[in-house]
Amino acid sequence: KRKILKKITIFLIEKPLLELSDAVHAVSEIEKKDLLNLRFNINKIFYIPEGIPTLKKGNFKNKKNFAKELLFISRIAPIKGVDLFIEALKDIDFNGWRCSLYGPGEEDYIYEIKCLIKNKNLSDKVSLHKGVFGEEKYKLLQNASAFILPSYSEAFGIAIAEAMAFELPIVTTKTTPWNIIEKEKLGWYVNPSRNDLSKAIQELFYSKKEDLEEMGSKAKKIINKNFDWNETSEKIMKEIKILYNEN
Repeated sequence: KRKILKKITIFLIEKPLLELSDAVHAVSEIEKKDLLNLRFNINKIFYIPEGIPTLKKGNFKNKKNFAKELLFISRIAPIKGVDLFIEALKDIDFNGWRCSLYGPGEEDYIYEIKCLIKNKNLSDKVSLHKGVFGEEKYKLLQNASAFILPSYSEAFGIAIAEAMAFELPIVTTKTTPWNIIEKEKLGWYVNPSRNDLSKAIQELFYSKKEDLEEMGSKAKKIINKNFDWNETSEKIMKEIKILYNEN
């Protein structure tokens, strides 16, 4: 979080490592652009997105009801836009929805968020929980109705990909590499500002169940088609073979 320490780390550690590498793998176009903007003598940069396991039929049960729950699963940290999220909820008509935040974080910031929730009189609608992993996380994704990640910066955003795989419409910011959400109408892709985020959430809370389910269904198909582990690993292997002149 400290700019001076970041600069020291970049020039004393990261720069030599990047320039010694035969190639650097960027997981998004944004990350590739950031690497190019460093103007280091990097031999090669290639972009291949991260992948996730394809969720086959039978991996989880079909949703039995519409829970009206907006889910956040990530680190509870300023970079993830958690305080922005709470601020954006201030004057929202929840229309029966609830917001649940799950994630690890530094105690001081978690306390700050708890106070913000209380000061904005959102305690009955917004809940903050510890981090979840594995099956517990998948269960939460299965039972939710939408997913939000209002980050100020993301190289990829694996949490978004996982949520899409569970057929959830997405609310995220234009500082994440997920413009496909806007392009394919899979949710809301907005500027990281209170007003824009608030408007998106309000629209979500008054969207028809059928429209949200259609967004989620399309999201899962796109994830399975473009971000499957098997396909991304094959692409990476192809780059490695090209790099070292292997057949």
